[in-house]
Amino acid sequence: MSFFKNKVLYTIFSCLFIPILVYAEDISLNGILQGYYFSSTRNLDQKRNIFSISFHPQITTKFGSYLSLYSEARIIAENQRESIHSSMREIYSDIYLHPFNLRVGKQIIQWGRADGVNPTDNLTPWDYTLLFPEDGDLRSGIMALKINYYYGNTAFTGIYLPFFESNKFPLNYPVIEELPSKSFQNGQYAFKIDSTGGVLDWSLSYFDGVDPMPDLGLSTQGIIERYQRIKVIGGDFATILREFGVRGEMAYFFTEDMDGDSPWKKNPYFFYIFGVDKTLWEDMYLNLQFMQRIVTNYKDPLNIQDSILRDIAVKGAIINNQLDKVTNIVSLKIVDKMFYETLSTEISGIYNLTRRDYLIRPKIIYTLTDNLSSIIGTDIYKGKEDSFFGLLKDNTTFFGGIKYGF
Repeated sequence: MSFFKNKVLYTIFSCLFIPILVYAEDISLNGILQGYYFSSTRNLDQKRNIFSISFHPQITTKFGSYLSLYSEARIIAENQRESIHSSMREIYSDIYLHPFNLRVGKQIIQWGRADGVNPTDNLTPWDYTLLFPEDGDLRSGIMALKINYYYGNTAFTGIYLPFFESNKFPLNYPVIEELPSKSFQNGQYAFKIDSTGGVLDWSLSYFDGVDPMPDLGLSTQGIIERYQRIKVIGGDFATILREFGVRGEMAYFFTEDMDGDSPWKKNPYFFYIFGVDKTLWEDMYLNLQFMQRIVTNYKDPLNIQDSILRDIAVKGAIINNQLDKVTNIVSLKIVDKMFYETLSTEISGIYNLTRRDYLIRPKIIYTLTDNLSSIIGTDIYKGKEDSFFGLLKDNTTFFGGIKYGF
């Protein structure tokens, strides 16, 4: 299936892009070549000592002031994979018809003004099993039609997603994935009003689609991953108060189990983040955030009598952060740049105050030239088995490598 999918993508790429390049006024070819060592995979499969090389060619073409094309492929070779993995990460066209902008194709759509964790960011899938040091590389595009209308500093955005792409989240037990059928009825929609450039940057958004994180269920074949329909009303803001940056983001999730009666579906919940950031001295940046998830119509899965059903319901609640009615979390990031910003040291962490599990991620980046940089770091997961980061503790890894961009 993966091979067929890639063949389709490459055919589209060839048919749309290569002939058009002949008539382009401006073509730029860029790319990233990177190689890393990871002491463990991020797939909870006990595989160790992974060496990977990946190539990310990027092509941008412009046709006057009305049309541009962009594509980025991703080719990954690892010593633990039997074959080279390749995919089109993004391939889209921008059409500029002021005051409208139209973007169509496979694209990454990122929402939210909080740092690292975004309740309103539900459109583009994540692959948490990929071996890249930077979180941004864990995302892939999704087929979408996006229209922006600009009025002053405010953008009005409408998005249609014909297909669904799920997150790839590691589990240490076999599951059967049950995806929504590809039909017009399962199309996804989103709308957003976003204002920037004033004293207060803010947005309001609405999403009617499929939750990229699965619910766990049970069938005669075994444990099933199901993806349910959700509706999300959200918003965010960012402003400056004295020398502090202040930002917040919040969303309410309407699920298919609004009464909380089913242990196989997520309950509706409210998720908000409030944070401050500040630049200390000249080159040190600090970001501190508090997050809270509040599950409405909460039913404790630990009260289920059948031990097998209870075990699956608890696992599903853990990966979706619904094991507790209220979950309190804090995150901290400190970045310090030295030697004319050629050396960057960063430590970030997220701590669940309710379950006392955490992730710590220190890393050091050294820029050797404008195009070449090196990195070393580690991901440290700690917690009990009945906690989110405790579930991922076998993914604790040390990594190091180099990145070359052109």
